[in-house]
Amino acid sequence: MNECIFCKIAEGKLPSYKILEDEEHLAFLDIYPIVKGQTLVITKKHCDSYQFDLPDDVYTKLFLFAKKVGKFLEKALGAKRVFLVVEGMEVRHIHIKLYPVYKINTNVAPKTIDALSKDIKENWYNGYIATLHGERANDYELKEISEKVREYLKNQNIFK
Repeated sequence: MNECIFCKIAEGKLPSYKILEDEEHLAFLDIYPIVKGQTLVITKKHCDSYQFDLPDDVYTKLFLFAKKVGKFLEKALGAKRVFLVVEGMEVRHIHIKLYPVYKINTNVAPKTIDALSKDIKENWYNGYIATLHGERANDYELKEISEKVREYLKNQNIFK
């Protein structure tokens, strides 16, 4: 699909901060993260974004690849957990969003949107995750995060 931004990224026609890829999938940093290391996992072949319409083999492989990437992000970035969201309303190409969480607040009282926004920016998890965009991350920070994860994968003999 020639107008799909994720297809262009998968084909190398647009730049990205790659984390990991195999023959069928690509994981790269989201340039509008709400948390450091927020990653998108896509199929290289264009598939519509509604996950429940995917063929079973595509669905299974995509989620297994995302699981692998999530565990790598957790270890490479020191996250407490990595959350997974499938939404796909903005870009009609199947993608999974991975959100590393670095601090967990066990005092989960109801909060205002402003308080939640502040928590998200400080990488606190308070029982809420949003798929809204954050501010455009600067390229230096994205490159630094990408290199950190790729170095971890290289040290594990996973990525060369």
